[in-house]
Amino acid sequence: MPETTIDQKKFTLTWKVAVPIMAGLLIISNTFTLQIQEIKQNAIDLTKVEEAGRRRLNNALIKLAKENEIIRLNDKLKECGK
Repeated sequence: MPETTIDQKKFTLTWKVAVPIMAGLLIISNTFTLQIQEIKQNAIDLTKVEEAGRRRLNNALIKLAKENEIIRLNDKLKECGK
């Protein structure tokens, strides 16, 4: 078996340590990026849900106002008919 020099041993040791560290950093950065994307998407979804709720509430209030107007007009019509 050929003898290795001290520099070769250091290089080998460095890569044995560096490769797992780089792989770990890559996995961590990808996980972090995915979590940030999920947070942004949740914020967008929350905004959409809030807007939809406002629209539904506004439509319900408009419908209620129309129904109250119809009732009020019917009451006036009954008063005029008496």
